[in-house]
Amino acid sequence: MHVTQSIHHVTTSTQPVGEHNKLHADILAFIAIHPKPEGAPEQWVICKLFDAFGSATWWLTEYDAEDKIGFGYVTGLQFDEWGTVSIDELAELHAGLSGLSGSAPRIEVDLYFLPRTKEEAVAAYYQRTNEGVQAPEERFDGDIAPLAEPGVLSLSAFVASFGSGLLDAVRRQNPPVYSGVPNGLREAVMDALTRAPFPAQREVVQAVCALLFDENDPAAIINGEMGCGKTMMALAAAAVAHAEGYQRSLVICPPHLVYKWRREIKQTVPNARVWVLNGPDTLKKLLTLRQMRAAPLHPEFFVMGRVRMRMGYHWKPAFNIKRILVQAQDGDTTIPEGSKVAVCPSCHTWITDGDESPLTPTLAECHLAKERRFCPQCQGALWTLTRPQASAQTRDDMVLSAMQQLPTIGAKTARRLLDAFGANMLGDMLEDNVYEFINLMDEDGDLFFSDRQATRMERAMANSEFSFGQGGYQPTEYIKRYLPQGYFGLLIVDEGHEYKNEGSAQGQAFGVLARKCSKTLLLTGTLMGGYADDLFYLLWRLNPKAMMEDGFGYSRRGSLGPASMGFLRAHGVIKDIYKSKSDDETRSHRTARGRQTVHRAAKGPGFGPNGIMRYVVPISAFLKLKQIGGNVLPPYEEHFEGVRMAPEQSDWYQKLEGALKQALERRPAGRGS
Repeated sequence: MHVTQSIHHVTTSTQPVGEHNKLHADILAFIAIHPKPEGAPEQWVICKLFDAFGSATWWLTEYDAEDKIGFGYVTGLQFDEWGTVSIDELAELHAGLSGLSGSAPRIEVDLYFLPRTKEEAVAAYYQRTNEGVQAPEERFDGDIAPLAEPGVLSLSAFVASFGSGLLDAVRRQNPPVYSGVPNGLREAVMDALTRAPFPAQREVVQAVCALLFDENDPAAIINGEMGCGKTMMALAAAAVAHAEGYQRSLVICPPHLVYKWRREIKQTVPNARVWVLNGPDTLKKLLTLRQMRAAPLHPEFFVMGRVRMRMGYHWKPAFNIKRILVQAQDGDTTIPEGSKVAVCPSCHTWITDGDESPLTPTLAECHLAKERRFCPQCQGALWTLTRPQASAQTRDDMVLSAMQQLPTIGAKTARRLLDAFGANMLGDMLEDNVYEFINLMDEDGDLFFSDRQATRMERAMANSEFSFGQGGYQPTEYIKRYLPQGYFGLLIVDEGHEYKNEGSAQGQAFGVLARKCSKTLLLTGTLMGGYADDLFYLLWRLNPKAMMEDGFGYSRRGSLGPASMGFLRAHGVIKDIYKSKSDDETRSHRTARGRQTVHRAAKGPGFGPNGIMRYVVPISAFLKLKQIGGNVLPPYEEHFEGVRMAPEQSDWYQKLEGALKQALERRPAGRGS
C-alpha cells in the first residue's frame, strides 16, 4: 500500500517578518540555553533548523559562529546525508516575494527541540511523523540513507503533540493588548450610554480601544456573529473615542441601513448629533462642515451610504479643432490640406495617439474619453469639469420618472401614487429617505405596497444607488480634497468584507477614507471568503504601512498585482495544474511521437497559520452570540393558525390538483418518479 507523506512543521522562531533574518542570532541563543553536556557523544545534535515551507530539516552537531558554518545531518532533501551548510545562505531563503525585505523567512530554529544524539533525534522525528509506517532505527546506519517512507500525521495527533506549544507560541508572539482588566474611564463612558452594553460586549470595546488608543494602531476589527451587537459595540467605541479626543465619527454602511444607524445612534449616545450624508443636500452639508473647525462638545456622527463612496466627478474631453490650410508633413504622416486635427487648448500642440500620429476630432474624443489626460508639451489639462444638464421637466414629471426607476412600479402605479399623495410629499420622501416611501399608507391606514413588492424594492435598492435630485460630485471626493487630515477621528465600516475587491470604486474610496481618518474600526461577521487574497486588499487599505514593511508594496509600474500574488504564495494556496497531451491526440498528422504539456497556476482555498497570526489575530476581537450569555434576546414563540380557503380559491386548488394527477397518469412508465 502506497502512503503519501505530509510532514507538518511548527513555526516557533521569533524572527520578525519584514526585518533582517536573525537566524544566526537564534542559533547562538539556542546553543547558549542548551549547552552540550560533558561526555556527550560526538554526534550530539546541538540545534535543529527546519524549512517552514518545505520538508528539509538540519540537525546541527557543530557550529562555527565566526564563519557561520554548521555541520550536521540533513533530512528531507534528495538524500539524507552528513555535510556542512552556510547559515548566511539559509538566511537568504524567503517565501513570498523573493529578494525583497520583509518576506517571510523559510529557515527557522525549532525552539522546542530537546538536544540529543543524532540517532535518537532523527528516529523520534520520523516516528512522530510516520506513526507505525516504518522502523526508523533501521534507516540511518550509513552516511547516506534514502528518504523515509511516506506517512501521514493526523490532525488530532498534531494537536495532541504540539497543542500546548502552539498556544505558548501564540501568547509569546502576540501578547494581548488587553489582559481583562478594564479601564475605569472607559467603563464610565459606557455606563453613561442610554443603552448599556452587555459584559461580553464591554470586553470587546475595551480590547479594541486598548489597541487603537493605547497601542496607537491605525485599525481594529470586530468579528462577530449576526445578532451579537456589532453596531452597539461600535457606538460604544465611538463614545470612548470622543472622550479620548477623537470628536467626530464617520460611518459607512449599506444604503438600506443608513437610517437604522441614525436611529441606533440617537437611542444609544446621549446628546449625539447625527448628519446623514445620503441625500441631494450632501454637498451642501459638506461645505458647511468645512467651516466647522472647532471641536464639538458632544459626539458627532456622519452616516454615509456605501453607494456614495465613489471617487470622481463628471468630466469630458477638452480640445480645440484646427483646420490645416496647407498640406503638412509630420514624420511619416502626411496631413492633407483642409483636414481637421485636435490640438491642446493651451499651447495648440497637436494631440497624437501612441504612434505620434495627429488625431482627428472624432478620434480625439474617443482617445481622451478613456481617462483624464494632460498635454505632454505644456502639461495642460485635456479635460474639463461638466455639470449634468439641468432638467426641463416639471416636478410632477421628475417624481413620475424617479418612481418608475423602482422595481414593481410602472407608469400606471406611479400615476396612482402621484394622484393619491401629491408630488411634494413623494418628492420629499425620495430625496430624504426612500425607505419611508416603501412603507406608504393610504387614507385607511393600509400599506400601499404588498409584502412581495416591498421585499423586491428593498433588495434592489440595497445594491444600487437611487438618484432623485442627486448631484454629480461624489462626497468621498470632497472629503479627500477639502477636509483636513484627521477631521474625522474614527471611521466605522459596517459590513467591512464588502470592500475587499481590488478594482471596485467603493473599495478604493474606502482606502482613501481610512487614510483621512485617524482610526478605523471594521465590523464584519465573515472576514474572508476562504482565499488568502480575499484579505490582501482589505488589509492593505486598513494598514498599508505594515504591508509595505512586509514587502507587499507597489511594483515599479505602480501596481499591487505582484504583491497580491506574493501574498497568496506566502500565505495561501497556489495550485499548479499541468495538462499533457500526446501528439496522437493533438496533431495526428505528425510522424514523430511526443507530448505537449500546458501549465497554469490557480488559487486554491486556504489561509496559512502564519498569515493568520501575522495579520488577523493582532488586530481582531472575536465574539460569538453564546458568549454574551443566556436570556439576552427576547423570547420567541411560534403559533400555528389555520386559515380556511375561500370557496373560489378552493375550486382553483382542486382544478390544479386534478390537472397534476392527469399529467402524472399520462407520464410513460420507467422515466423516473
